[in-house]
Amino acid sequence: MQNKSTTHPILESVSVCMIDLLKSQLSERQLTTTEISAAAGLLRTNMESVEEVRGEEKP
Repeated sequence: MQNKSTTHPILESVSVCMIDLLKSQLSERQLTTTEISAAAGLLRTNMESVEEVRGEEKP
């Protein structure tokens, strides 16, 4: 993934929060593999949204 342009701040914050939540849940072994897969899917969708926002903001 390229980081040349800035990500949408709200989507970036959501991604960071989701990753932090996943890390804490994993360290406490509270997530099943299904839940991890679902969270990964949400992150992937979020990053695709970031790419769409980047495309729309071109001058």
